[in-house]
Amino acid sequence: MAKYNEAFKLLVVQRYTEGQEGYRRLVKQYGLDHATVRRWVKSYEHHGLSGLQKNFSR
Repeated sequence: MAKYNEAFKLLVVQRYTEGQEGYRRLVKQYGLDHATVRRWVKSYEHHGLSGLQKNFSR
């Protein structure tokens, strides 16, 4: 099971991309790692919503 669901990731990414919050504030507000937020934003910019989905390979 993923630690953060797709809806939460989208919320964080949208707050950043819409200019509502910066990385530092999001990290502090949600208790996230800086690299995690950056990865979500980059993934969303390159792949859209599918970039935030957890991919399982078994």
